[in-house]
Amino acid sequence: MKTMTDIIISNYNYSTYLDDCIKSCMAQENCKIILVDDCSTDDSKGVYFRYTDQIKVLVNSHNMGVAYSRNTGICNGESEFVAIVDSDDLLLPDSIKVREEYLVSHPDVDMVAGGILRAEGEMSYERMLEKTWPKHPSLLPIHSILFRRSVFERFGLFYEKLRSREDKEMWYRLGIHRNAFVKKRVKIKHINSAVGIYRRHDDSKRKIRKTDRDFDIRTNMIFDARVKDIEINGITKENTRFP
Repeated sequence: MKTMTDIIISNYNYSTYLDDCIKSCMAQENCKIILVDDCSTDDSKGVYFRYTDQIKVLVNSHNMGVAYSRNTGICNGESEFVAIVDSDDLLLPDSIKVREEYLVSHPDVDMVAGGILRAEGEMSYERMLEKTWPKHPSLLPIHSILFRRSVFERFGLFYEKLRSREDKEMWYRLGIHRNAFVKKRVKIKHINSAVGIYRRHDDSKRKIRKTDRDFDIRTNMIFDARVKDIEINGITKENTRFP
C-alpha cells in the first residue's frame, strides 16, 4: 500500500538521541521513513544499522549540512505528505495521523502544525511526558509541521548554503515568518494537539550558535544575502533547488 507520508530524519552525531527518534517515527502509521546520515563520526551507524530492514538509510559522502540532508530525503520520497524530524527530537503517538487527517479533510491547506513539548537532555520518554510544557506555536519548530509535497515542488527545497537558520529562510520564502517581506504564499493552519517533543541539550545547534560567535556572524551574512537575493530576483531555478 502506498504510504501517505514520508518522514525524513536528518542526523549528524546524535547517536545518543537517535534510537528514541527512530522508534517514535516507526510508531507512526502508514509512513515511509528515510534517514539521511550526514557522515557522522560517532556511533550513529551502530544505531541506525539495526533498522535498515525497516527504514531507508542514506549516507552523505561527506558532511554537507542539515539542509542538504533534508533535501536528499525529500528527493528520495514520493508520498503526498512530508514530515521532517531532527534526530534529537521525537514524534508523539498518532502525530502523523492527526495531521494527515486534517490535510485530507482540508485540501486547500498546504501545511498543518501541531503543538510541541519541550524536554531536557537525555530524559526518558515517560519522564518527558511528565515534565514537558507547550512550545509557543509561532516559532514553528520543523517537526511540528506536516507539509504537502507540492510546497517543495512549487517553492523549492531548503537553502543548502545555510548550516543554521535554514528553517527561518524557508519561512521567509513562504511568507509565513512575521518579518517576511512577501505575503503568505501558502496556507498554514494550527491544530490544538501536541505532536512532538523538542529536546533542549548542550549539543544543540541553538547552543552552538550562541557560543560560537564567528559561526553566528557567518550565518547571519549568508542569511541576509539570501533574503536580499530572493527579494530582488524572486524564487528562481538559479537561486533555489527544486526537487
